[in-house]
Amino acid sequence: MNYVSGPVFFVLALAVLMLLVTFLFFLFNKKKAIVCLVISLVYLGVAGYYVYLVLFLPGPAQPVTAALPAPAPAAAVPDRPQLILKVNGQEIVAEPDDELTVGKSATIELIKVVAPNCQGPLKANFVGFEARPGVNDGQDIGAVITYDRIDRRRAVNRATNKYKIELKDNQKIIGRIYIEFTE
Repeated sequence: MNYVSGPVFFVLALAVLMLLVTFLFFLFNKKKAIVCLVISLVYLGVAGYYVYLVLFLPGPAQPVTAALPAPAPAAAVPDRPQLILKVNGQEIVAEPDDELTVGKSATIELIKVVAPNCQGPLKANFVGFEARPGVNDGQDIGAVITYDRIDRRRAVNRATNKYKIELKDNQKIIGRIYIEFTE
């Protein structure tokens, strides 16, 4: 039993006392005694339910104090900026001044830029490509780039079809990656 059992017995004793008073009313006034009996039986039913809840059902669940699992270690931030991109569905991680060679039929998708000590939003701008024509905000992350959609005049080297991707922190260029399209 616990500290709640004291009030339980008080409520139960009060219900029994109400029944005794009801039997006394039967000696004097039967109409009032019937009303008193109904009220006493309702109170006894509520008190009995209270006794059942407190004494026969388990108490509230105790909080679990088991140790929480250790949080997963955060992904390590590289010491140099990196561009994660997909070429024909294959994920590639490129660092500044890397040169990638892809076929002219390749599809390129810039996934994200990861950089240490970044001050603002990181962007990847494929120079010569507009993800949303008419709105050139310098953000090409998430866009699918194909050779057919590139402005050939913006090539770094038109003879070799070499283009650059600028990695930016706010408006500051933090790295360049070069992509050369071949037959």
